[in-house]
Amino acid sequence: MAEEYHVVSAFSFDRACLAEGLSQIGYKGHAQLKGYQDPHIESNYDVKNDLFCSDFPRVSDQKKLKKEDCDYLITPEGNVVYLWDDFGLWKNLKNLDAKESIDCADNIDLIFSSSSPEHQPAVERLRCSGKIIARTSMFYGSNGYDEKSEYGGKSASQSGYSFDFPRFKYNVFKGGSIVDTVLVDGYASIASTVTNDDFLAAMRARDYGRIVGAVEVLNVTRNTTRSPPILITDYLSKALGIPKDASKQT
Repeated sequence: MAEEYHVVSAFSFDRACLAEGLSQIGYKGHAQLKGYQDPHIESNYDVKNDLFCSDFPRVSDQKKLKKEDCDYLITPEGNVVYLWDDFGLWKNLKNLDAKESIDCADNIDLIFSSSSPEHQPAVERLRCSGKIIARTSMFYGSNGYDEKSEYGGKSASQSGYSFDFPRFKYNVFKGGSIVDTVLVDGYASIASTVTNDDFLAAMRARDYGRIVGAVEVLNVTRNTTRSPPILITDYLSKALGIPKDASKQT
């Protein structure tokens, strides 16, 4: 019987970005990236807050929608990966405690999140949840400090991210200043994980050794100058050590 996985994009990538990544890795399976048109999404860019938005259905609406109304893709082994927007998970987090935020995404296997000033604090507040969160950021491989921005200067691990992915570019820093910008196929790395059955099964099993092994295989096939390796942070083992329902016991 096919497994069903659930992935959230929290200001990380949208349909067009994922479609680009799928093309870059030569994905030949079936993908529906034109599902339910949520009225809260007007574009893939939030002008008011200068933030990148996803355009997938709301994660908080997942129980209301039929499969034909969802965005999803089929893996090589026939499993289904549903793709969700972070609405209801990150939105208005300042007015929610961690338990309320987690409850609306109880079955999420993996969250891709930016490290924007709005999202990094949200990730930090969910450190107690056991949620596996991947950073997708221009600060890939660095501590996220830019003296000209509002970013907080914390590493991916310190903030509670278990993985570190580049986006379409990442910056090289020296002394708090950008000294170089590297253009990459970051969305190919995202696409390779959400279509890889071994990685998804390892995530569902919350097995550290299997996850590391799956990522190592992915990095061997994707590790080029245009697609740098997926980085595993020190926080992954800590997150896996927290029961998924720990927040409900508090």
